[in-house]
Amino acid sequence: MIVDPRLVWKENRAFAHHGYWECFREGFYTKTCDHSREIILLSQLLLQSPERFAERCAETIRTWPISAAVHLSNGSINRRAWLGQSACYVAHGACPECTKAAWRSMTEDQQNEANRIATEAMEKWATEPATSPQPNRQLDFPF
Repeated sequence: MIVDPRLVWKENRAFAHHGYWECFREGFYTKTCDHSREIILLSQLLLQSPERFAERCAETIRTWPISAAVHLSNGSINRRAWLGQSACYVAHGACPECTKAAWRSMTEDQQNEANRIATEAMEKWATEPATSPQPNRQLDFPF
């Protein structure tokens, strides 16, 4: 279980002031990029590479533990989108808009595969004792 005084857990959901979110502190929500074709292509290639995308999802969860806890335990947001956009940001500094542009250029099969990988990473996060809100308890992923 994540034990961090900056996190408050209520009914399997983590809460923390946004100033503690690693993603916020690193500029995920404020960074704008030049929307270059290169950044969009890098995001598309990452999202289309199952092994690399899985590695980056795991890296994002590991390096942003408070952000991961807050966002992945929040059932009212699109957690797969947050994880995919965050993984692209961690991998090569892509702003969320560039990742969305990359997503729109992918086929439905490619999107489904990326969603499957993100879901697996979230399930692993939810059930691993070192990161889960409650060890051996599955969070509700209704998708």
